[in-house]
Parts: sequence; C-alpha cells; structure tokens
Amino acid sequence: MSTLQNVANFNIRKLRKEKKLSREDMAHHLDISLEAYRKIENGTTNLSLDRLEQICEVLETDIFRMLTPRTET
Repeated sequence: MSTLQNVANFNIRKLRKEKKLSREDMAHHLDISLEAYRKIENGTTNLSLDRLEQICEVLETDIFRMLTPRTET
C-alpha cells in the first residue's frame, strides 16, 4: 500500500467490518448507490475529501485514523 488513497480504502473496509456494517448500509448512510460505494472500497474511483469526511462520520472515526496505515489482522 503506497498511496493515501489505498490506505483510506483499506481502512474504510476494515472499520466498516469492525462496525458490522454491510456495503449496503454504508451506501444508504452516504446516500449513494451500492455500486458507487463498491467503487470507493475497491479503489476504482477517486475519493474526495468531502466523501471521506462523510465516511468518517458514519464509521465514527476521524480522518487522521482513516489515513494511518494499518496491518491486516
């Protein structure tokens, strides 16, 4: 994982699973389609700062934690 985008994508998926939220739940909370949310997690779309802030609110975390590299556990 070399870019902040990759770090954010990994952390979004990890935190979503820790919170026991489905991709559908996230899409609903963000008021976007499931496909649009999948693209965020898969890194096939650029993540805006505004959208990252919205995701942080849903996952009850801050942007600094979201952009901090973590290990897979």
